[in-house]
Amino acid sequence: MNEQRANWWQVGLAVALLGGFCLLVLLPLGGLIADAFRGQTSEPDLIRETLLDAPLQQAILTTLGVALLAAGLASLIAFPAAHLAVRAGPTVRVLIGLTAILPLAMPPFISAAVLLHFQRILDQTGIAPALAAVEIDGSHIVLAAVFALHYLPIILFCLVAGLSHLDRSATESARNLGGGRLYVWWHITLPLTTPAYGLGVSLVLLRIFEDVGTPLMLGIEGMLAPQILLGAENGSFATPALMAAVLALFALSAIVVTLGWSSLSAPFASHWQGLRVEPTCRRGGAGRAMLNLSLVLGLGLLALAPLVWLLLMAFGNDWSAGLAPTAMDADIYPRSLLDILPELRLTLVYAAAAGLLVLLLGSGLGSLSRGTRRMSRMAVFATTLLFAVPGLALALAYAHGSGLLGLSQDDWPIFAWPALALVVALKLLPLARHLIATRVRQLHDGELASAYSLGASRSFVALRIGLPSLSGVLGIAFLLGCWAALIELSVAMLLMQGPSLPVSLHLFRSLLSGAHIQTPASQALLLVLLTAALVLVLWWLTRRVCRRIARLPRHLSSPARTPA
Repeated sequence: MNEQRANWWQVGLAVALLGGFCLLVLLPLGGLIADAFRGQTSEPDLIRETLLDAPLQQAILTTLGVALLAAGLASLIAFPAAHLAVRAGPTVRVLIGLTAILPLAMPPFISAAVLLHFQRILDQTGIAPALAAVEIDGSHIVLAAVFALHYLPIILFCLVAGLSHLDRSATESARNLGGGRLYVWWHITLPLTTPAYGLGVSLVLLRIFEDVGTPLMLGIEGMLAPQILLGAENGSFATPALMAAVLALFALSAIVVTLGWSSLSAPFASHWQGLRVEPTCRRGGAGRAMLNLSLVLGLGLLALAPLVWLLLMAFGNDWSAGLAPTAMDADIYPRSLLDILPELRLTLVYAAAAGLLVLLLGSGLGSLSRGTRRMSRMAVFATTLLFAVPGLALALAYAHGSGLLGLSQDDWPIFAWPALALVVALKLLPLARHLIATRVRQLHDGELASAYSLGASRSFVALRIGLPSLSGVLGIAFLLGCWAALIELSVAMLLMQGPSLPVSLHLFRSLLSGAHIQTPASQALLLVLLTAALVLVLWWLTRRVCRRIARLPRHLSSPARTPA
């Protein structure tokens, strides 16, 4: 087949997006790094000496250790839960999906604040002295556990997607030939689910690397992201020490992206190539039923325990008797809502703007999948490369660029809110592009091809078939941007100044102070309810869309191939 020629609008769109990538990403980052080492007597020696600094090396090891421990803990829970979700009945699968997705509704810094409050109650009441003796504040293990609980759904759903569409004939043939369960799992199941698992672990590691609020909530400053924030607080963004930490964070992100490039750059449909046999419910005896029930209850307990304790923190005002409050104050919620209403309005507007940016940029890059092979590869490479750009580094570059532009303190909010929305959108752009591009290729080789063969016009096909068929993935892209903007804290801590703050940053400062915990807890509960509603809608839309994407023909799994 001859390669399809690109239309003029596709070429113009590609040039515009490439120019925007250089203007919004490469130019600010390059200017920041160049200014940091400009004017030094020996730039290579200075960079080498700064990178060999002992505190910086310790921060790199600590960041990497916490991230790997969190991914390992999440994987230990995700693997059995994914196997149960695939092998159990529909009711159990829905229960696992609902309970597993709840941790995404609570930002990790709020979970850390809940743990700190729980330990304070144990210290005051003297109940369970063994638990009260556990050091939570400053513990890297507790930090890894908080990260593992929050990012567990990402690994779990990636594993479920991979396990649900395995070629069951391969595993059954191995079992019939005498292979044991462990042998089949190690030699067949695990290799076939590695792309999906690699996608989940890569996303988790990249997100943990640039988290600032959760370590600082637990009193941990010896990681790369907190050091970058603390180094930028004096207003001097282009210093060699700060740039050394940024370069180290770049290096960790680049290593993860390089190792997981095949999983991060591939369309979603390629993570479950096989015969796509529907999951079968395997009936067992009472032992299997008890095991399934215990796994579901354990997962539900892990997901609901922080939410229940946050609810008690929001309405309880007397903790002298024990773990449960003796007095409840229901009037605190209207008062706290009125206090946070100005920040909530600004946050909702900024979240909608971030979602719209994700939608527009993802749609533009996703449409390039129908262009030439070189154009499609360029779009895939540029968006996957964004995974390796930490949001902190991009925000730091924008803050440095605002100083070069001569923005005053009065002009800062006008710049900071759009910059915050832009950083959130750029970090989510790879996921939105992959999802939209996969659906666009499926439409052009399915419903749209059939309509064109019947003589339908392009405008009729685009309005009556294309747009309604793309509404699911476009809605996912928009809601994904809104959800990420609501819970984003690290970039907001670096960019936002003055009285107008996002809700997440306002809650972080209130929870970190430790005084009058009931008011910030009730406001945090409101944020959790908003994000929970978004997450549930995202989960429902994703289930519907992925059922269609999973039916994508095998020859469309490669992003570089364009049908004639």
